[in-house]
Amino acid sequence: GRRSREEGRWGWGKLIIGAVFTSAATLEADQLTNDPLEYDSDDLELVQVQVITRHGARTPLASSRMDSSIKNLPWDCEDLYLDELHDLVILREGVGKEESYDDYKKVSLHSYGKPKIFANSCVDGQLTRVGQAQMENFGSVLRQRYVKEFKLLPQNFDPSEVYVRSTNTSRTINTARFVMDGLFPASTREPEHNIVVRVREPSNEDMYPRSGCERLSELKASLRNRQSERTIVRSTLFNSIQDPEKRRYWTSRSSTGATNVLDTYRVHNFPLPDGISDDAYFLARQISGRSYFKVYSNDIASRLGLGRFIGQLDKTMNAGVSSSSSSSVSSPTIPHLYLYSGHDNTIGPLLQALRVSKGGDHPAMGSAVIVELWRRKSTGDYKFQVLYWEKELRTVKMPHCHTGMCDMSVWDRRMAQVVCRDYEEECLLD
Repeated sequence: GRRSREEGRWGWGKLIIGAVFTSAATLEADQLTNDPLEYDSDDLELVQVQVITRHGARTPLASSRMDSSIKNLPWDCEDLYLDELHDLVILREGVGKEESYDDYKKVSLHSYGKPKIFANSCVDGQLTRVGQAQMENFGSVLRQRYVKEFKLLPQNFDPSEVYVRSTNTSRTINTARFVMDGLFPASTREPEHNIVVRVREPSNEDMYPRSGCERLSELKASLRNRQSERTIVRSTLFNSIQDPEKRRYWTSRSSTGATNVLDTYRVHNFPLPDGISDDAYFLARQISGRSYFKVYSNDIASRLGLGRFIGQLDKTMNAGVSSSSSSSVSSPTIPHLYLYSGHDNTIGPLLQALRVSKGGDHPAMGSAVIVELWRRKSTGDYKFQVLYWEKELRTVKMPHCHTGMCDMSVWDRRMAQVVCRDYEEECLLD
């Protein structure tokens, strides 16, 4: 039978690192605790890290109803059409052929060839220079923690130590690129050591829920009241907009769509559009964040939405245990850090699947979930902890963990509920 939803509390640890890029908190303040972090112990060693990030700040996605006031804001982007990223290489999973990003983008990215409709500088959905700096800063936070503090990674870039995967969009690929620039600046990379970003064909992508899964679509319809959300959007959030064309644009958006556009204003320090108050903006974020909770706090929805990707995280975790516990010199070595570059509908469902959020705000651009694998040297036992990056890097506590550092049995029990074993079969309607 279906396992009941776990309502356990989680808590923050003591890490305070990095700059603030957004003011909204995805994880709710009334759930915070101040448990001390166990990794201060000399008996614990860090053996593996998996980083799952949302892309950095971007331009809005284009819409036929979008008015010129949005397009004419002072957006600033790197020229998408310049061929200059010679050290960025794309590897298509399932094909096995490496190709330069400059070649790949011309034939495989939907954004290539689009007009620069945002301030004659950016195409829609493009990572901006603000987003580039945001993600490079996040990479420097990772460098401080995993290169300098815990020495999990070497000072200089070694391609065998890092695995990078992205969804098939320019903003996520370039997010991975700038995170890597912060993690391993150019001065630490040899010319022959390219940054290899693995991608999948859109039809095989599993880093966000797929609309083609019939059972998931039915579950979402039953668990989330879209009509109620739409009514709030139309009658409450944007009813103060005077211009009828602008009001039509904003009221035609879903709460998530509206939040994503408004987030592009806030993260670039643009004033909110006329008629949209701070209260309306924060309410839109809450409604959107709550919608992830309504759907993906259900284990079946979690399994169908992100369960295949979560299965990859679980497989990687188990490989880390096997690799670090093996004393054989012939045992295969695996990367110490895995970086996955995705979207809000990567982070939102993942937080729910791990039961570390009760439906806070919408996942911010540039936010990230980090899963660390630790080993106790005296006993050989393994533990894990989950961190969250938005304003700062903090630990979050999963249900049934006494502190942020959890026994592996907690991970295994959660994985048993949300890893999807047979996606095609489970997506079929009964």
